[in-house]
Amino acid sequence: MQKYRGRYTKIGWQRYLYGCHKYGAKRRGIPFAFTFEQWRDWWHAHLGPNWMLQRGNKPEQYHMARYGDVGPYRHDNVKCINA
Repeated sequence: MQKYRGRYTKIGWQRYLYGCHKYGAKRRGIPFAFTFEQWRDWWHAHLGPNWMLQRGNKPEQYHMARYGDVGPYRHDNVKCINA
């Protein structure tokens, strides 16, 4: 089994990132309407196959932002922007 980030496989690391995003939204009271597969496919569609290396909160990285910073995290209410 391939290791990714030390203890996770690539798909395991993706699920970890998804869980962090979903939990962060819940903690802030924001509905999160993405399934894991939708969330992963959204990132892949916007940033390509190396999306995990390009997303984050550093200036040169990208993140998922809601239009007007209102409403749920849902495929028709988010965009990909630079952090």
